[in-house]
Amino acid sequence: NSDLGTDTSMFGLGDPILGVTYQLYKSSTPMTSIVTYAKYKAPFANEMPGNYVGGPNTFSNFVLTTGTPDLHVGLASKKQVGPGAITVDMRHVKRFSALANYAIETDMNQFSTRVKPGDLNVLDVQGEMQLGPINLQAAGTYTQRGFFKIGPTSGGWLPNKNLEDIEQSNGWALDARVGATVNLFQEMDISANAQLPLRGEDLMFFPLEDVHPTYGLVYTGELVYRF
Repeated sequence: NSDLGTDTSMFGLGDPILGVTYQLYKSSTPMTSIVTYAKYKAPFANEMPGNYVGGPNTFSNFVLTTGTPDLHVGLASKKQVGPGAITVDMRHVKRFSALANYAIETDMNQFSTRVKPGDLNVLDVQGEMQLGPINLQAAGTYTQRGFFKIGPTSGGWLPNKNLEDIEQSNGWALDARVGATVNLFQEMDISANAQLPLRGEDLMFFPLEDVHPTYGLVYTGELVYRF
């Protein structure tokens, strides 16, 4: 950040995700597939922001995780239409509470407050068109988000019962996505895409992108090798 003389670059590892997908139905010519899936996100990445008291000049780390586990359960279907295809993906993301080092109690300046990010309902619709070795994609993602909760830890089976909602942390967002994939060889693809927020961009929880209403404008490039 050249205006403040702050180095905001950082390298870090994200949260590992484990999952399973089961195909419920498949037909050929034209291809139709329906799958159900479940994924589990385990908190692993950096959640220590460094010294928060002195302002931007003492900021030393980006928080790269919510510090809480997530469970994704979804249903997806893909239907071939001539040289194109349509994919519809619906999922619910259950977010569990946990102690997070970035959540600070400001009266006594204590770290490790219990947080629970809002649960998500997500609908993603994507269309794609195959033009020789090039595949073009356009998609939209609707996300409905529950309240982010924060508070002290409670004992027993209901640790969330004393957590309070953060006002205006719920709502919905809409993102558009465009991309292209080029098949270089049978085992290798190169792809590029852009995600554009249409509604819901906010900096309430900067830099916790995972609990933002949207990620903001994102450009992505990938080199994919299959074996």
